[in-house]
Amino acid sequence: MNDLITMECPNCGGNLTIGGNARILKCEHCGVEHLIRRDASGITLESYAHCPLCNRNDKAEKVTAIMRSQTHNTQGITYQTQTTQVKVGNTYAPVTRQVAVPTQTSQTSELAKQLTPPSQPTPNRNFTISDGTSSKAMKSVIVLLIIGGFLLLCPLCLIVGLAQNLAQGQSNTLGSQLLGVLLFGLVALAPIGLGLWLFSKVVPRERQKNQEKKAVAAARRQELQLKADEEVNRWQRAMERWNRLYYCERDDCIFLPGSDTYAPITQLKDYLYQA
Repeated sequence: MNDLITMECPNCGGNLTIGGNARILKCEHCGVEHLIRRDASGITLESYAHCPLCNRNDKAEKVTAIMRSQTHNTQGITYQTQTTQVKVGNTYAPVTRQVAVPTQTSQTSELAKQLTPPSQPTPNRNFTISDGTSSKAMKSVIVLLIIGGFLLLCPLCLIVGLAQNLAQGQSNTLGSQLLGVLLFGLVALAPIGLGLWLFSKVVPRERQKNQEKKAVAAARRQELQLKADEEVNRWQRAMERWNRLYYCERDDCIFLPGSDTYAPITQLKDYLYQA
């Protein structure tokens, strides 16, 4: 049963007659189309993708539909020159031939080019951030221990010489040799002692500083990672808006249905990325 219902146009106030099976109704007075919604509460009218600037939708078209209708892919064949070496007797001779290569081209209108969606960002996620750690103290300890180890060879050599003299009964130079052993031992113990002191005092402090620098570098990498993720998320939200976007030919502007905002077509990217 197709009962007729009379309502007022939300745009101009003119009388509208709604049929029982109608889904979209165009006002005869102002030309604005309305989407008919039926639910338990009754029938309501919604403006159907009307331009916020001219308040009409007779020149409004969905951007995705424009891209499909004004973008054409054509396939063809092009010929390329290819040179190969062919064996003739004991030598090789160049042979040239034409090779068919399939091609595909895309033809897009100027309007479709202006309505092209923003390119997907490809942030660099290979973050190479130096943590600034240093091992100077540990290197100093190693150097001092090596020097002390070499210096220890001198008293060891003197001890060996002293033992040989005692075995041969030569004790006239025993005092001077013992004094030499003592002096070289003290000289060798000085860098060893300094190295052990650095190891117990300076190295733990340096290790703590390096850990703090690593923590700062890790926080910086995480910050860059979050920025890269946010860039991709903003693009995804912009693409969701682009898929719902309409273009009004009369006012050369873009808008989102149900929104009072619009923008010139030249500000497409800014309009999509706005909060």
